[in-house]
Amino acid sequence: MSEGIDLLIYNDEFPGFAYNKVTGQFFGRKSGKPMPENNDILHSLNLRLSGIGKPTDFLTVEPDPVYDRVVMNPPFGRQADIKHVSHALKFLKPDGLLVSVMASSVTFRSNKLTTDFRQLIEERGGHIEELPEGAFKSSGTMVNTVIVVIPG
Repeated sequence: MSEGIDLLIYNDEFPGFAYNKVTGQFFGRKSGKPMPENNDILHSLNLRLSGIGKPTDFLTVEPDPVYDRVVMNPPFGRQADIKHVSHALKFLKPDGLLVSVMASSVTFRSNKLTTDFRQLIEERGGHIEELPEGAFKSSGTMVNTVIVVIPG
């Protein structure tokens, strides 16, 4: 990774609150305990702390557009992926880039939330790439997924 890039790593396993601002530790959602192997990796990248402290609802975190890149694997249930990705876009610098795994339903649902989201992707010059069926089978899920890329 090149020097000077700020990165927010967001994953359903470690959603949004990857860093503890006070300790600089990376916490897992399920255990709520520090994950030393992840701390070592993240600290070696010399990333700016996200300012997000102990685990909380990511959607309630006040965005600060300081990140060049956001890489996400948000929760999918009840279209939470759309809500989380839309919120995470607010953390990007104007010339930043968000990349997220999402449920493939973003490509075909016709409700307002989904159609507005697809319009946002198009307006920003983003795109959606389908992943092979069963791409996450080894992780215990057969949910069909896509990769969504959205410029800031």
